[in-house]
Amino acid sequence: MVSKLEMNSALEARDLSKRDSAVTAVRGVSFGICPGEVLGVLGPNGAGKSTIGKMFTGLLAPSRGAVLFRGARIDQHGADYGTSATFQSNPSFTGF
Repeated sequence: MVSKLEMNSALEARDLSKRDSAVTAVRGVSFGICPGEVLGVLGPNGAGKSTIGKMFTGLLAPSRGAVLFRGARIDQHGADYGTSATFQSNPSFTGF
């Protein structure tokens, strides 16, 4: 049986987990994003927000689970599907 999440989602996280040695950064995260939706991920420092983002873009492989785009697994080949990441930077502006 196909769930409502699977039928409507263009981008989906299924039971994502990331574990490194004794630390579990993300455990069992599942959600779907339908076309036209915007999703924000909120949480305190160390909650796994950046880790989820890295798994969505293929920069980090999940220990368990999958990231799917239109039903195709992309967590290992995100760039092939047009996913990307930008990183925070704090450029210095001099002369102002």
